[in-house]
Amino acid sequence: MFNTNTRSHNVSDRMLAIRIMDRLFNRKIMTDVTLNKVTFEFTQDEHCMSNDMDGVELLTIECTSDLGISNDGGGFFVLKTEQWAINDVDELKLLFDKIEQAINIIK
Repeated sequence: MFNTNTRSHNVSDRMLAIRIMDRLFNRKIMTDVTLNKVTFEFTQDEHCMSNDMDGVELLTIECTSDLGISNDGGGFFVLKTEQWAINDVDELKLLFDKIEQAINIIK
């Protein structure tokens, strides 16, 4: 039973009950849903040695898994681009760090 002795306890008890029900409801829904594919699109200014990309480079990275991304430890990545220039390998690591953060939120 929830404590109804004071108004503040009553409000906080109701909020706790709402949070618990929300978590139970979301867990039920999430166990019935499988996330198979997530697509990320990145853009950047065209690098200085190129003139044929209309000023913008586009990189599409798809994370996909037939078993479900959350069931398969993240799936595998497919990179698609006509041109994407980097100055340092760490730039790709930063992109994948952003992807990992986003996937962890939606798993």
